Amino acid sequence: MGQSATIVLGHLDVGRSEQVHLTTDPFHRAAQAVTDAAGEIDQPAGQVAVGAFEVDDHRLATLEEQILGVFREDDVPGWEIPQRYFDWLRQRNPDLLAGIFEHNRLDVASMATLTAHLAEIVAACTTGQDTHTDDYVAAARLCLDRSQKEAALKIVDALPNDLRPEASPHSPGKLAELYKRTGRIDQAADIWRRMLGQDPAGFYQVTELAKYLEHHKRDFAGARSIVGKALASGGVFSEKEKQSLKLRLGRLDKKIIAPDREYRDEP
Repeated sequence: MGQSATIVLGHLDVGRSEQVHLTTDPFHRAAQAVTDAAGEIDQPAGQVAVGAFEVDDHRLATLEEQILGVFREDDVPGWEIPQRYFDWLRQRNPDLLAGIFEHNRLDVASMATLTAHLAEIVAACTTGQDTHTDDYVAAARLCLDRSQKEAALKIVDALPNDLRPEASPHSPGKLAELYKRTGRIDQAADIWRRMLGQDPAGFYQVTELAKYLEHHKRDFAGARSIVGKALASGGVFSEKEKQSLKLRLGRLDKKIIAPDREYRDEP
């Protein structure tokens, strides 16, 4: 690992810095890269970066599996370590500690690897095929939330126009929102069109594409067609969504007749 590392027996949890103190140069360089890319961060860089990613929880084992794609085999579970240690105090059997040392060795290696991996994503250093599209989307959102628009644009520019096949069903909408927030409205519209092709009655894509056509392209007839088809499709909308679509439809009908008139109910 490098120069020195202090390891405390026990299960590592991200954010519990009292359990591990790393002074190895590679780890600190990676952590600093996350901090530099995301701007001034009040919390530990790795904790903030991980917090932007959508994972089931922030346990190290979960982060290994869902971000790094690493699965441990024959690892001593963290909850078992305290009992093993107390058994060793009574029995002095070194075999009881072997699994603990291996568990902590993997913890330290994973923390360093995770930090370096997140740093590369936030800094848009790589778009390797082993990295999930959601990771880049989450990193760009982190930068935008911290008013780091240039860093977000760098990440967005590194993404392919077409999402990779393994991207989650939520990725297209999130990527479209990133394009929208960074001024890439035409690229966002391309994604909304693809989403509409897959689900013509999806409230999100219907609304966003209709707004795009209405306000950016002034294609009132095209926007009306999308909204009208969604309402006529028998799709499942909440009452609030249905009212929103009906209001938009009525306004579009008026704009088709009088396109230069301004309406107070503009969204």
